[in-house]
Amino acid sequence: MESVQKRSPLALIWLTVFIDLVGFGIVIPILPLYADRYGASPLQIGILLSSYSAMQFIFAPILGSLSDRVGRKPVLAVSLFGTALASIALGFASSLPHALWLIFAARIVDGITGANIATAQAYVADVTTEEKRARGMGLIGMAFGLGFVLGPAIGGFLAAIDISLPFYVVGAMAIGNATAMLFHLPEPERHLSFRVEAQNRYSRIAAAWRDDKTRLLLLIFLITSTAFSAMEATLALLLKSRYQFDPASTAFTFVFIGIVLATVQGGLVGRLTGKFGERPLVVLGLVLLVAGLTLLGLPLTASLGVMLPAVALLAAGSGLLTPAITALVSRRSSAAAQGASLGVAQSMSSLGRIAGPLAGGLLYEFGWSLPYLAGAAVMACGLAIALYFNALVSRPEPVSS
Repeated sequence: MESVQKRSPLALIWLTVFIDLVGFGIVIPILPLYADRYGASPLQIGILLSSYSAMQFIFAPILGSLSDRVGRKPVLAVSLFGTALASIALGFASSLPHALWLIFAARIVDGITGANIATAQAYVADVTTEEKRARGMGLIGMAFGLGFVLGPAIGGFLAAIDISLPFYVVGAMAIGNATAMLFHLPEPERHLSFRVEAQNRYSRIAAAWRDDKTRLLLLIFLITSTAFSAMEATLALLLKSRYQFDPASTAFTFVFIGIVLATVQGGLVGRLTGKFGERPLVVLGLVLLVAGLTLLGLPLTASLGVMLPAVALLAAGSGLLTPAITALVSRRSSAAAQGASLGVAQSMSSLGRIAGPLAGGLLYEFGWSLPYLAGAAVMACGLAIALYFNALVSRPEPVSS
């Protein structure tokens, strides 16, 4: 039976990721309107929105590798205080006459400090056995799903009171979690015993790319995040033009996606990996993603009978794929390099979230179905890589004479 000591750290890690994603979900629907108040052009708003993922792309491996050297706890706590500072600065901007520069600065800081997901994943890897690691990563994924579900709803409710209030609430949540972490989160014993082995962080990152099998997993991360974020960026446009959804119906659709995602990652991943392992789940997740994107892009009659199954397949596929492939990257890393390797993986995901919305928006201009059919083709490439990876791993090692 798990002790309270082991449950409490994972609860704090879960809360850290949850707060990050609630903050992300709160900001997305409000930030464009917030920046528009100060005369930001559409291009400036686009740059503002992409700056968060750009900073995560750069800093996820840096923070992950830093946590290998100085410990998980200080990196996580400092990053939460950074999130609080950025959120409070966004709220304070509403009281200044010319604050677009402050909004940009706060969003950049939030992207840097929000790059702590890899460190949180490394903590889970430190305190779980290999058999239970995918389940732990699934709980992290459930925090993602719930954050995306609750974030926009909370943001919309609070912004109706005052447009700056959501930012102050996120800041207060981050301060509370950081304080609890400082007093109650133990440094993982397994990580402490290997800390002396963590040397140059860039050599750890380069090592992840030099390994042929790890490189295949990282490519899957990049491909799938690009195609999935292209879908996310254009789905609201699709729902409005083809399904005549109003904003409330569109919000319901995103809530539905988040619920399916959280259910799969929080309830099914642990059982399925225990029975089948991570590699079959990666393949199954990609098959579901290809099917969902294809169904969404086919010129069928616009009806809930087409759209809801498509987005359910997409959510389920992502829910299976992400924790399984994260666990595979973790398994291919030494205990001293968990943060660096998982940080590289998160950087691939962040790079996809930078490129995906730009590509999705551009393709949508040429035809509503193109982001989804092109995304299905890209996901099919990821499926081919996953099948090749499985064959490579299953191949017996040559016997030296």
